[in-house]
Amino acid sequence: MSPAPVSSTFPRLSAALDAAARPVAFWWRDDDAGSATPALERLFQVAGEAAAPLALAVIPARAEASLADAVAAANAAGLPVAVAQHGYDHGNTAAAGRNVELSDDADAAWLDGRMAEGWAHLSALFGPHLVAVMVPPWNRADRGALARLDGLSFRAVSGLATSPVDTELPRIDVDIDVMNWDTHTSRGLAAIDAQAADGVARHLSAAADPVGPVGLMTHHLVHDAEVWEHVAAFVHLVSGHPKACWVSLDDALAAAIEPAQERVPA
Repeated sequence: MSPAPVSSTFPRLSAALDAAARPVAFWWRDDDAGSATPALERLFQVAGEAAAPLALAVIPARAEASLADAVAAANAAGLPVAVAQHGYDHGNTAAAGRNVELSDDADAAWLDGRMAEGWAHLSALFGPHLVAVMVPPWNRADRGALARLDGLSFRAVSGLATSPVDTELPRIDVDIDVMNWDTHTSRGLAAIDAQAADGVARHLSAAADPVGPVGLMTHHLVHDAEVWEHVAAFVHLVSGHPKACWVSLDDALAAAIEPAQERVPA
């Protein structure tokens, strides 16, 4: 039996794109990379087959030379792979409540020092492939910690579009999380489809104040076979739809910075 067409796999997304009055941009962020693994190789394979640029949210304390070599090789082979900083060690610094690494409970100088150390390590490993975007672990961060990122040379923050962090920096958020974190399995085709369609609606309704591209978030290290299947179907739909296109993290950052600069009083 041949597989179902991706338009029937994601009917709401397909319908939203079909009805779009203008092209819809997408970007792909994959979190928690640290080293070259078979799962990373599979991620690059799926992205390459769909001609989809990738942004890896890399944890500095776990980042190894093998990952830098893999990123360099992918770019040399024609697959754009960018790197963003994913906190420092993905450790909780909040005194209570949900996990937050960029927390105002942490000593500011200590926390900023760790973020700067992480940036220096990633810069040494990835060079021109590192982009000045902070991806807070767990997609959560406190306002005070975020306010100091500009002084650490970060140009934007990436979190969840549905629960945005409180920052004055431009945001490049993700709309679609393929994982069900209670079960560590796929969220399911219907839920992924709904998130994607909602993301397209936000994108198309934001002509006066752009919210950036529709973002896909994956975590290659924890994908099972079904998650990989759903991710591949999703990225192939985006790649094959005439109203959709992929953008790199570099291009998304450039687009996010421009309207933010226009809002600054002269």
